This record gives sequence, C-alpha cells and structure tokens, in this order.
Amino acid sequence: MMLACIKRNSARAQRTTAVVAHARLTPMLNPFPTMWLALLAYFILRIGVALSFWQLARNHAARISHCSGSTKFIVATIALAELFIGTLLFIGFSTQYAALAGMTVLTVTAFCNRQLGLMPQARPYNILLFTVLLSLFITGAGAFAFDLPL
Repeated sequence: MMLACIKRNSARAQRTTAVVAHARLTPMLNPFPTMWLALLAYFILRIGVALSFWQLARNHAARISHCSGSTKFIVATIALAELFIGTLLFIGFSTQYAALAGMTVLTVTAFCNRQLGLMPQARPYNILLFTVLLSLFITGAGAFAFDLPL
C-alpha cells in the first residue's frame, strides 16, 4: 500500500516536472511585431517628455516675476535650460545628452523648489519623468531622430 502511494506520487511529480519543462521551452508569442514598434515607442516617449519640459519651462518662466534678487536669474536659467532640453528632445538631436541634462535639471528643481520660490511639482510626476529620461538615456532616441545611440 505504501509502495503504491509512493509510485503514484512519483508519477505525479514526473508529470509536473514534464509540464514545467515544456513551459520553459515554449516561447510566448507576441501579437505585435516588436522590431519597428520599439523604435516608435522611444519616439513617443521622447515627444512626451519634450512636451512636459516645455510645460515646465512655461511654468517656471511665469514665476520669474514673483522672484527677487539672484533667484530671478537662477529661475530664468532653469526655464531656459528646460526649454532647450525640450527642444533637443523634440527634434531628437543629442538625445542621450539631453536626457542626462534633463535628469540633472529635474533633480536640481526637485531639491531647490522651496529655496527658489518655485511651485513644487508632484513627486510622482518628477519620478515618472526622471524614469522616462533614464530610459531614453539608456536606449537612445528611437525613430525620427538626428542622432544615433552612443
């Protein structure tokens, strides 16, 4: 009786092992061809981040009149940098350098919002924008760009 139970459990374990091994060998089929869609996805990310940077530049430019002293120059510099980075990302020129500069500007504005008198951005928005910039820095510009990946 005990021997029959052991044989039955052994057979069940062998079938389970065979199913798991078969699942490892069969690849998942993708319903969409990913070769050209990947380049298009990077293009869409790049355009979305560029539009976000233009909006940030617009918001910071509107706050220049509320600043005083040396902070007015710093806020104007940040606004110009965001405008320039957004333009580089939009046309796809030096995308990886622009993404690196964008991550730097986002980090500076995230930590210096209160000191500069800027309106604070939502943290999830900054984290998402930073993550997309990091993705563009790693992967490159995608389709419809002037530069090639480093």
